[in-house]
Amino acid sequence: MAKQSFTIYPLRLGEAEVGPKAKFTHFHGWNEPLTITYYAFCLKSKSETILIDTGLADPDWVWKQRKLKLIQKPEEKIDRALKNIGVDPLDIRTVIITHLHWDHCSNNPLFKNAVFIVQQRELIHALDPIPLQKSIYGWGGDRTPPFLEMANQYKIVDGDHHVTEGLDLVLIPSHTPGIQGVLVQGQHKLYFLAGDSLPLYENFENGFIPSSLNTNMEAYYKSYERIQSLGADVIVPGHDPRIMSQASYT
Repeated sequence: MAKQSFTIYPLRLGEAEVGPKAKFTHFHGWNEPLTITYYAFCLKSKSETILIDTGLADPDWVWKQRKLKLIQKPEEKIDRALKNIGVDPLDIRTVIITHLHWDHCSNNPLFKNAVFIVQQRELIHALDPIPLQKSIYGWGGDRTPPFLEMANQYKIVDGDHHVTEGLDLVLIPSHTPGIQGVLVQGQHKLYFLAGDSLPLYENFENGFIPSSLNTNMEAYYKSYERIQSLGADVIVPGHDPRIMSQASYT
């Protein structure tokens, strides 16, 4: 076991109804509406505080860009959510961006003192996505695509990457070509934060059900096999409301 361990704090940033559940559970649940929760995660050890994703934009932008009715309480804005666990955004030195979709990097400018760890192939894809995916990266709106903000502070990595003791990044092409999950040593368990590769518990609780929102199904299956091989005690999905059943994960 690594000497350094982290406590994982899920930060609830709002919710929205996104259409039929089958978007997230391939060919399952066409007639079931689905409301997802949006998250960032804060990792705290005795000596380090690290943020995973910076979250989504304000509800007006979300409606204009994505036609989603985001429900977000004032305390669910990421700066407020962090302060509620005793963290000042300006004190964060490392931000891990799982992928560059709008709901994972829209608050980058709040973290002026941070280095942002981004996968090379994700950045390449975000700069020139196929037309169907341009909006989800923030192209075509009335502001700079969110992922380009603070890009001068990006640390570009290519593949699996060791961040610090007890914390590793794992490249898992699936939802996007360069999405990365986070393997975290907790105080008592080893966690894998799967992000949007596995958005719901239903994607893996009773056998693998891939999300329909993926860029390469063959790569997706290989990535799921990789996740299974990591030996994590607990897999945490990316958008499931049940994540908040615990205030923290140790």
